[in-house]
This record gives sequence, structure tokens and C-alpha cells, in this order.
Amino acid sequence: MLRDIPNLDELTEGMDLSLLNRPGGFAQLKQQFIERLLRRNMGLPVSYPLSRTTLPPPIVPVKITRQKQL
Repeated sequence: MLRDIPNLDELTEGMDLSLLNRPGGFAQLKQQFIERLLRRNMGLPVSYPLSRTTLPPPIVPVKITRQKQL
């Protein structure tokens, strides 16, 4: 299945493979890989800051006004 994924190196770049030796490490690596694959499929950059403390841009509500129909 991995052979069917184009540019696999881009998805695995910078991953800490030493996590494989730790309990739960494989699950972490799998989650990172899936997140990167989904980001690439959505057209977003694969790499993003490692810090999960950064907040996404705020969602600004938009007020929609309806015009009266005559």
C-alpha cells in the first residue's frame, strides 16, 4: 500500500523514528503520517510547526443582512 503513495519521503521527513522504541510510539508516528497525508490531499502544506500550542487563525463571524423584498 505504501508503494502506491507518491512522494513518500515528503510525508515522513522529520519524523522521530526513535518513537518506535517507546510505548505508544508507533501510534504517534501513525497519527503524524495520517495527518500529513490528509493535509497533502487537501492541498495544504505537509509540514507545519511542531508546536501544537499555536492557535489557528480566528474565525471571524460575518453578519448577513437580508434586503426587504418589495
